[in-house]
Amino acid sequence: MRIAKADRPEEILADLKIMGAGGEWQEVETGLRNSLVGVHDLQISLLEGDPLEIDWLSFQ
Repeated sequence: MRIAKADRPEEILADLKIMGAGGEWQEVETGLRNSLVGVHDLQISLLEGDPLEIDWLSFQ
């Protein structure tokens, strides 16, 4: 999965590898390549594999 700014999709914030299958909840943590200040629209792209459902994202 790749997270980028919606208005600049070439500006990648994070790449994540999601492992596992099934309907179980899975928490994944990663660092961001670039830090952002403020509120931004994000674009999330699934790079390969089965469909993925994202219920929430949290940044600290």
